[in-house]
Amino acid sequence: MYQKTSLYLLLTVFLFLITGTAFAQQEKHLLLGTDFQFKGKWFTEVNKEGISGSILRFFEGELDSTSDALTVMSIGKAGRYTIWIRTPDFETSPRTRLFQLSVGNIKLKKAGGHGKPGYAWERLGHANLKDSEVLLRLHNFNFGRCDAILLTQDSTVNPNNLVKKTLLSWKKHPATAEVFTDEKKNTTPSLQLGHTDKVIAGIE
Repeated sequence: MYQKTSLYLLLTVFLFLITGTAFAQQEKHLLLGTDFQFKGKWFTEVNKEGISGSILRFFEGELDSTSDALTVMSIGKAGRYTIWIRTPDFETSPRTRLFQLSVGNIKLKKAGGHGKPGYAWERLGHANLKDSEVLLRLHNFNFGRCDAILLTQDSTVNPNNLVKKTLLSWKKHPATAEVFTDEKKNTTPSLQLGHTDKVIAGIE
């Protein structure tokens, strides 16, 4: 009887460790809306309901793509990601403050239409991502508000059921994209000459 109990306990511990390891290895990326590197015509607004105390907001209707917010995320592990976004809705004219997130070439469903007064996470869809950098784009349709974005490989995670501390533990900063000015575009990088290269012109 003692041996059977010990074996049962060992199996339980083993399964717990395996499950816990698998859960820990599933990638989770929380990106704050205010951390977008290029904000276009979106702007940061202080809001105590936001996860970090501020949100990214657009103050008019739809404009062209030059008004979009852009940033680059580094994905550490390839796989299928479920994508969520946190945004508010209102009692007055609900489901009308819409915007859209694109991940790489994938346009997800419009956000901002959950219909519940206050902030909530909306599941936008899925994307198969490589272990590389990917471009995120926010396009406004009508007074959009983006608090945060969550990309997770664990499809069972529902951020609406999680506390702020847990969500912020998954926070990632976007990769910094280099900005090419006109001066940089018109500058040719220097080339190192080898000992077999011939000089065909000189500068006096």
